[in-house]
Amino acid sequence: MLEALRRLSRNELGRIALSSELGIGEASSKTLLKRLAREGLVERTRLGHVTTDRGRAVIGLIDSVLRVCECSIPGQRDLDMCYVGLAPTEPPTSIVDVYRLRDLIVAGGCNVAVVGFKVNDSVGFPGLPEDIEGAIRSAVAQSPCLPPGGRGAIIIVPSRCLKALVSGILELLYTSCAP
Repeated sequence: MLEALRRLSRNELGRIALSSELGIGEASSKTLLKRLAREGLVERTRLGHVTTDRGRAVIGLIDSVLRVCECSIPGQRDLDMCYVGLAPTEPPTSIVDVYRLRDLIVAGGCNVAVVGFKVNDSVGFPGLPEDIEGAIRSAVAQSPCLPPGGRGAIIIVPSRCLKALVSGILELLYTSCAP
């Protein structure tokens, strides 16, 4: 849904073009556009659909707390094309916290997830062998998703798992805000 909003904020797209860009079926694209329109996030135009002011506001709000960027970690199976996300929550510094977050991503349908932490300019991935941790750390060090300073949970998934990553981070944010 978020990716559809982003694409519709950049270009006016019909359901066929949107389904092609998102890699989903035309029927799924049609259903998605109906849901987004019902929520007032997109509107129909003569040539397709575009994001409304409300849709752009939702993108801005989500982007202010959800950072997800493309990455590449050469030599690491399934991570040569990947996404890295930073959730502004308590950093997972113990192996128990790492497994809890990894299980959240796996429950979302992704069988590969690397979880770490960012505290100021320190980045780590508890439980990984030093050589693998070093390779991953250097690959994500320059990511715009990990700006200088700040803290949070770092989650890296293969590119096919973007939906699980975003859903996992949103769930993590939701549970960290719950009473």
